[in-house]
Amino acid sequence: MEQNKTLATNLKISNFPFEITDNNGNEIYYEGFHGYWVKEEFNQNNERIYFEDSFANIRYNKSKTLAKQLKINNFSFEINDNNGNRIYLENCNGFWYKQEFNQYNQKIYYESSNGLIYDNKPKTLATQLKINKFPFHIIDDNENIIYYEFSDGFWYKREIDQNNKEIYFETSNGTIFDYKPKTR
Repeated sequence: MEQNKTLATNLKISNFPFEITDNNGNEIYYEGFHGYWVKEEFNQNNERIYFEDSFANIRYNKSKTLAKQLKINNFSFEINDNNGNRIYLENCNGFWYKQEFNQYNQKIYYESSNGLIYDNKPKTLATQLKINKFPFHIIDDNENIIYYEFSDGFWYKREIDQNNKEIYFETSNGTIFDYKPKTR
C-alpha cells in the first residue's frame, strides 16, 4: 500500500462506506468517503483486541486484565497513586480503566477496556513534527545544538547567549540548569 493513501484509494474503491468483515461478521476495516478509516482485530471469542483509526492512530489491545493476572476476585479492584488519584479501576464484568496524572494532579491520560483513549501527555518536539529519523537535532545560526532528541523520547534543549555561552539547559527527565541573568 502506498504511504499516505487509504486502503480504498489504493484499491480504487469509489462506493462508500467501504467495509470489510471477518468470517464471524466483525467489521475489521471501515472507510468513509472523506478518508476516515478504522482497523480492528478480534480474537476467537469475537472480542476486539486491536483498534486503530486515522485521526490519532489510537491503538487498543485487550489482554488479560490486571485483576485476572493478579488472581483477584473481590471487586471493584482499585489502585490509587500516592496523591490519592485513582489510576486503575476494574469491575467484576472485566471493564477497566487506567489513568495518569501530572505533578499538578491533572489527568493527562485515560484508557478503558472499551477502547476509549484520551491522551494529553506532553509530546516531544519530534512527535509533534512527525520526525522519525533519530537522533533529531536543531542547530542555531552559530552552529550550536539547541535541541537534541533520541528515539526513546529523551531530549535536551539549550539556550546560548550572544557570547556563545550556555545560559539554560533542560532535559526531558526534569534536569534544569538556569544561568540566565536575573532581572529585578
